[in-house]
Amino acid sequence: MATTKELETQGTLPKKAARSGTRLFAGLVAIWLILAAIGFYGYQDHNLVRFEEQARQALMTCRNAQLIYRNDPFKGKGSYADSMETLGLTLFEDGNVTPDSPAYRIETSPEGCTAKAIHPEMVKHPGLRIDYRSAEITPLP
Repeated sequence: MATTKELETQGTLPKKAARSGTRLFAGLVAIWLILAAIGFYGYQDHNLVRFEEQARQALMTCRNAQLIYRNDPFKGKGSYADSMETLGLTLFEDGNVTPDSPAYRIETSPEGCTAKAIHPEMVKHPGLRIDYRSAEITPLP
């Protein structure tokens, strides 16, 4: 079987036909690279949303624990706890309520629970706060 180069030199395969195969391959590679870049961006954006959603869930857990503590006549006696340990929430070594929330550190005070980003460049909102009374989660200023 003759190679493309041999067929070109013999004159049986036009040079234009040989080059169109190379162009087709280059075009397919370019399309593949563009799709890979779009997919990578989508993956990064998905992680940003996932980290923030985990922080929101941890803030709701903190709020619910604060309300239970406040309404307990023996523990809270009408006031909010000043630490996660007082609430009885187990913190993992990185300061999170959940083991799969690596982007935010959860803290509590009598005013509200906050989630502060460990790596602010990895998340959309570097800080989130939940108000106990309204249950509204807002970005920190």
